[in-house]
Amino acid sequence: MTLILSMHLIVNVVPAQEVSAMGTEEQTYAEVNNISLEGDFQGFNSGVRKARIGEKFKVHAKVNFSGDEDAIRDAAVSFHDTDHAFDINYDRDSLSIQGRQGEFDFELIVKSDEKPAYLFSVSVSDGLPDNTNHLSPYSQTQTIYTEIPSDDSESEKDLWRDNEDMPELADPMILNNVKRDGKYYAYGTTSSVGFNYYVSKDLENWTGGEECLNFASQGKKGWTMVWAPEVVYDKDLEKYIMYFSATPPKEDVGTDEYVAQLPLAATSDSPAGPFTLVDFLDEASCGSENIHTYDQKLYPQTYSRNVLFDMDEYVSTVKREAARLNLEEDLLYFDGKYLPEGQFIRNIDLSPYEDPDTGKKYLMSSATPNCNVIMEMENWLKPKYETYTVLSHASYYTVEDWVAASNGEEIEKFEYELNANECNEGPFMIKHNGLYYLSFSMGSYTQNAYSVIQAVAESPMGPFRKLDQSENGPLLNADLGENKSVSGPGHHSFVIADVGGEEKLFIAYHAHNQYGNANAGRHLQLDECRWVTIKDKNNEDLDVLHVNGPTKSKQPTFGVNKEYTVLNPNRMSLQLEKGQLAENSSPDYMTDGLLSINNKVSKRFNDQYIRETLITQDSTFLLSMNEPVKARGIMFYNSSDKDRYFETVTNIELICEDNSVTRTFTIPDLEIDEKTDLVQEKKDGETILLDVVRGAGLRAEFNTENVKAIRFTVNVPEGKSVIGIPEVSILGKESI
Repeated sequence: MTLILSMHLIVNVVPAQEVSAMGTEEQTYAEVNNISLEGDFQGFNSGVRKARIGEKFKVHAKVNFSGDEDAIRDAAVSFHDTDHAFDINYDRDSLSIQGRQGEFDFELIVKSDEKPAYLFSVSVSDGLPDNTNHLSPYSQTQTIYTEIPSDDSESEKDLWRDNEDMPELADPMILNNVKRDGKYYAYGTTSSVGFNYYVSKDLENWTGGEECLNFASQGKKGWTMVWAPEVVYDKDLEKYIMYFSATPPKEDVGTDEYVAQLPLAATSDSPAGPFTLVDFLDEASCGSENIHTYDQKLYPQTYSRNVLFDMDEYVSTVKREAARLNLEEDLLYFDGKYLPEGQFIRNIDLSPYEDPDTGKKYLMSSATPNCNVIMEMENWLKPKYETYTVLSHASYYTVEDWVAASNGEEIEKFEYELNANECNEGPFMIKHNGLYYLSFSMGSYTQNAYSVIQAVAESPMGPFRKLDQSENGPLLNADLGENKSVSGPGHHSFVIADVGGEEKLFIAYHAHNQYGNANAGRHLQLDECRWVTIKDKNNEDLDVLHVNGPTKSKQPTFGVNKEYTVLNPNRMSLQLEKGQLAENSSPDYMTDGLLSINNKVSKRFNDQYIRETLITQDSTFLLSMNEPVKARGIMFYNSSDKDRYFETVTNIELICEDNSVTRTFTIPDLEIDEKTDLVQEKKDGETILLDVVRGAGLRAEFNTENVKAIRFTVNVPEGKSVIGIPEVSILGKESI
C-alpha cells in the first residue's frame, strides 16, 4: 500500500500592533514566518508526497523567524492533531536556532490505511508557558491520502508473462496432460538426434529441456532432419504416442533415390519419455493388429520396419487419390521423376486429431507436393488407408480450385499465399460450433512471411475452404514485414486450458529469436485466441479465429493455475466522461477482448471487427465493474499504428466501495518506455521510428479490494490529431 501526503499550510499570526498594546517594556515580540520541509520531503511542500505502509521518512525542517531574537531563542516544536496511523519521532535537542533561522529533524512512519485520509500538524511556537515571549506560531498540516504502488517485483511472475522468456523450441506442440498429472508438456524440434521436452503448470513458466527421445540410444545412428513431434495419449493402450518425421542414413539396398522425412511413431508410458520407436514387424512393439505386411523385397532397408505407414498400402492409396483427382503428375512425381517402385513417400508434420463428439481418430500430415492430407485411423497406430484425402494445396482456396487449375482453368488464387514460398505444412485441427477448423503454415520457416492461415469445413475430411483476408484467413503473421518486432511466426498448435472454470484457447507457435534471421534459432511463443462472429463471403454468419498476437512484450498472465487473471470484459462497461472520440469510434472497443496487431494483412477484417478506440483530444474514461473486484494490475494497450500511439496515461483512480463507504485510490501516472515499446534506429545522428512494438502497452500493479470503477485519462501527444487505444485489461479476481 502506498500513501500520498498532501500539504496544506495554516498560519496563525497575531498582528504586531495588537501585541504591542498588551505588554510592557520588558516584553518581546516575534513571529514564525515559515516552515520549509526538506530531506525526504524536499520539493513536496504544499504538494503531494507518496509513502508506503511501514516506510520511514526522515524530514529536515527549516524555520524562518522575524522579531526579537530573545523570543526566537525559546521557540519550541510540537505535533498535534496526529492520527493514530502515524508514529512521529522527534528529538527536542535537534532544534537549532542561529539568529532568525532555525532547523530541526523528525521521522515519520505510516502504519495504517484504514481510512482514505489522515492528518497531522507540525508547529513552531513559544516555548514558554502562556506565550510569555509573545512568539506568533506557525503550523503546517499534512493530509495523507491512500495510494497503490505499481511495479512490485515480487508479483512480476504472478501477474505478467513475456514471450521473450520462453524456451528455445521450434515447431511446438503442447499436450494438455492436466487430468493425469496436472501439467502441460511442450514438444518441438530441438536437435538432430532426438527431442527434448518442457513442462509447465501455467503455460508461462517452463522447466525441463531434458531429452525424451534419442535415436542413437536405440541403435539408429546417422539420422537427420528429426522434425516436429506431436504427442497424443492413447486411452486404450494407456500409453503416449509420439508422431514425427526423420531422414535415415542412405543404405545400399532397395530404391533409395528419395529417402527423406519418413513418418515415424514412438511410444512411452510417460509424457516425459523415454519414447521408443515402434517396430511394425514386431508384435510386442506395435500390437498384432498393426503388423505391416509390405513387400520386404521392395523395401529391404532396415529402417522400413519403423515407418509408420505400410508403404505398399500407402503408395496404393496415394495412387487412388491421384486418379480420383486426375492429378497423377502432381501427387506422384518427386524431383521431376515419377515415383519409382519401392520408393518411400515423404511425410512431415504429423498431427493427430480426435473428434470430441464422435470419438473418431484422424492423422494429418504435410505431403509432397505442398499439400496437407488426412486419413482416418482404426487406432492410433493403424490408418484406414482407403480414407486418404487431400485437404489443402498451396496458393488455392480449395482442393477443387487446385484440380481445376491443374486442368487448365483460370482460377483465382489465394493472394496472401503468393507473398511466400509455395508450401502448406504443419496442419492442426479443432472443432467449434459443429464446424472443423483446419489451420496450417504457409511459406518457408526461414522467411519473415512464414505464417498460419485457417480454413473451414463441415467434416474433418473436408472439403475445406481457406478463409480470405476479409474473413481473417491469415490467422497469425508478421503483417507481411510491417511488424518490425516479430518475424517468422508459424508452425503452431492449439491448447485448451481451464482458467477459473472457463475453457480458454491458446495458440503455441515459434518465432525467430532474432528478427529476420531464422539461423539464429526459434523459440516458443503463446498467445490467447478468440472467436469472432463475422459475415462471411456469402454474407452468412461465421465464427472465425482471431489471435491476440503475435506479442513480444510484457502481457497480462493467462491466469492458468494463477490466483489472478484478466477479468472478463463482459462484466464491465466503459464510458467517456470528458474529451472527444473520433467519428464512428466507441469506448466499447477497449473492452471487447480483441487486440489489434496488424495494419496491412486482413485490413478489412480488422477495420470491421478488431477496432481501436480513437480519440482526438485528452480524454477521461470511467471503467465500471458489474460487481466489485479485487484488482491487482492494469494494462493500457497501445495502438498498433506507429502514427497513433500515445505516450502517457494520467489521473488514474481506483474507486472502491466497502459497506457503503467509497474510497478513492490513485496510482502514479504511466509513461511509455521507448526502449521496450518502440522499434527505432539511429541514422545520420537521428532517431527514426520504424514501428511500435505490436501488443505492447503501459501497465501498473496494485493490490486493493472492492474496486467498483477505474477512472483514467489518455493523453493525445502534441502534434498528433488522433490516437488509438485497442484494449484495457484488468488483472484481478472477483471480490468475495
